[in-house]
Amino acid sequence: SYSPLLEYLLLENVGLPLEPDLVVLNFDMTDVADDYIRSRLAVRDRRGRVTAVPSDRRREASFVLPPVPKPEWLRFVEPAEEWLHPLAIYQAARKSGLGRRWLGPLNLGPEEIEARGLVGDIRYDRLANTRDLDNPRLREAWATTTRNVVAIRDLARSRGMAFVLVTYPHAHQVSASESPLGRRVLGIGPGFFASERPFQILEALGRDEGFPVVNLLRRFRDESARTGPLFRHD
Repeated sequence: SYSPLLEYLLLENVGLPLEPDLVVLNFDMTDVADDYIRSRLAVRDRRGRVTAVPSDRRREASFVLPPVPKPEWLRFVEPAEEWLHPLAIYQAARKSGLGRRWLGPLNLGPEEIEARGLVGDIRYDRLANTRDLDNPRLREAWATTTRNVVAIRDLARSRGMAFVLVTYPHAHQVSASESPLGRRVLGIGPGFFASERPFQILEALGRDEGFPVVNLLRRFRDESARTGPLFRHD
């Protein structure tokens, strides 16, 4: 469950002393959502450089707690949730059995994400970046992650180390039948997301920044069509 922001710190503090010849970054499709949240938890020095990402479950929960389902005539109270979410007492109530029964589940399935109009919101739709969508928050999230990838490349290059990025698809990007239960855990409904947008973003980044990108999307799709499921059911 690392993402490029944590991987930068891992390379800086653990990887560099090993003096590798090659740094390989394995990019996962959840990295964009993870970086979006972790960049808000990060500790920075005076120059704005990230020095740590502390474990702060309360602050992290404040960013990802889903809004309470409400009728249209109550939408005007939504701004109040922004100051409610960080409160420990609210979180305790929201996470309790009674809170979840009254105010809705904490982990949203595909039906809840769609019913609440949260499709494409990277805070709650963790794989929004794999959909063929574009919106300001998604662009901001991608910008954060691509900056972190380039920072890793720069750190490796400053020590004379080669850098390569490898990326692979999630089940719903491979076929309609892959991992039906597993995709629900991440809020993805049935079907096949044929969009290649995230892979194109990464390949364009590699071209612009001068590092190789190994894109395994086609290999996964071809192999799934030839041999059957590559992913576990769950």
